[in-house]
Amino acid sequence: PVPFYDTEWADLSQREKEAAMAIGFTEGTWDQTCSPVIPSPGALRQAFGVCSFACIATGCDEQSLENILSIHQSIPLPPQRATDTHASDVNFPGFVWVELGCHPKAAALFSLLNCAEAFAALEKLETRLKVVAAEIGKRLVAWGEIGLDYSHPLFGTSKKNQWFQKEAFKRQIEIGMDLGLPLVIHSRAAWQDTMSILTKQVPRDYRIHVHCFWDTKSAMEELFSAFPKAVIGFSNNIFYAGDIPQELCRCIPLEHVVLETDGPYLPRTGARMSSPGDIPAIGRKVAELKGIPFEH
Repeated sequence: PVPFYDTEWADLSQREKEAAMAIGFTEGTWDQTCSPVIPSPGALRQAFGVCSFACIATGCDEQSLENILSIHQSIPLPPQRATDTHASDVNFPGFVWVELGCHPKAAALFSLLNCAEAFAALEKLETRLKVVAAEIGKRLVAWGEIGLDYSHPLFGTSKKNQWFQKEAFKRQIEIGMDLGLPLVIHSRAAWQDTMSILTKQVPRDYRIHVHCFWDTKSAMEELFSAFPKAVIGFSNNIFYAGDIPQELCRCIPLEHVVLETDGPYLPRTGARMSSPGDIPAIGRKVAELKGIPFEH
């Protein structure tokens, strides 16, 4: 079946196509009918609007794992410790780490199959994830995005979809913890089920990052009560209309904050895409909302 969460090249607007091409996509690489090409250093600097950057690339479905291997084979290995301060390779403008996992939307796609085929597809992806994890070695810094997503208007309320996503999520948690990696959680319209699974399977002191958190203050407090070392991500959503992310940002303890972009998704209003180059602006907005100085 065709993934119901993908947008094909033909369905992109001209502005979206220009944004994709700015970072090296072609129609073939976008639709994954041919191998991707790593953009040149100059194209990356121009697209991101910065001279250098650091980011975590995500491999969370069958197609993106091949992109991750291309990145690993083409881009120099980044520093392995926070104390490492050496500059990146002079021919490449950034550091690129990786996170791996089965995205809930990938699990939702499998749920469209019959039960036996769905679990066979999941096991195949899990096997491939472990192979890629072994190959990229120390570049792998987290397990995710994993979690639950019930937000799709057609499939989100499907009991079979929700059940299979939960089964996949439980298995992904075990893989991530076996590897000793922080868990990166994607939760959309599924907070109660997400927390139920996490609290049953994950130790209280485990490292958890809830990606692009966009829920209530009480949900945030529930998370930190259950997992004191958890962090939540703020992205360009703090610039969007509506006060939920901004209100959360004002009241969250700073030690629980992570800045992220979800690039190329969640662009600033009027922008073609998001990128690591957005992080300074997000940081300034967080500082403004919390009434603290911004130090770049």
